[in-house]
This record gives sequence, structure tokens and C-alpha cells, in this order.
Amino acid sequence: MVEASQQPEVFRDMFLKAADDLNRRYARGTDEYVREHNPELRKRLNEVWIAGRQGKAGLEDFRDVLKRWYFLHLRAGEIQAAIKGQKR
Repeated sequence: MVEASQQPEVFRDMFLKAADDLNRRYARGTDEYVREHNPELRKRLNEVWIAGRQGKAGLEDFRDVLKRWYFLHLRAGEIQAAIKGQKR
């Protein structure tokens, strides 16, 4: 179990791991595509992150929204690659 005082660091580490993985697979335009097609998801990720820092959201809450953010970016990257005719 993660103590509330450690949550900000755990959230940061989880996010950085997901972002690093996405950066290795990234297709140009992916982030813009996600922002255009699901602007609320980034907002929700930020809200849960802030709530976690305030002790109002737990690790599972953050993991759930981060997972949705991550998989949406993966799918958006595939779509962008297909649009641009790039091989993945």
C-alpha cells in the first residue's frame, strides 16, 4: 500500500513510465489528435493527479485514468500512422 505522502511521487513515476513508452512509439500528431477527439481525458488525468496530492484520490483512481489516457494515445498513434501511411 502506498502512503498518502508518497502518492505524488508514485503518480509521477507511473505517468513518466507511460509517457516514456508512448514516446518510443510516437507518431507525429498523436497528442493533437487526442486533444481534439477527447479533450476531457487530459483534464480528468490532471484532476485525479491533483486530488491524489490532496489525499482525495487513491492509486487505483489514478491508475484507471492513466490507463485510459495511455491506451487512447496508443490507438491515436496507430490512427495517425495509418493516416500518414507510415509503417508501425
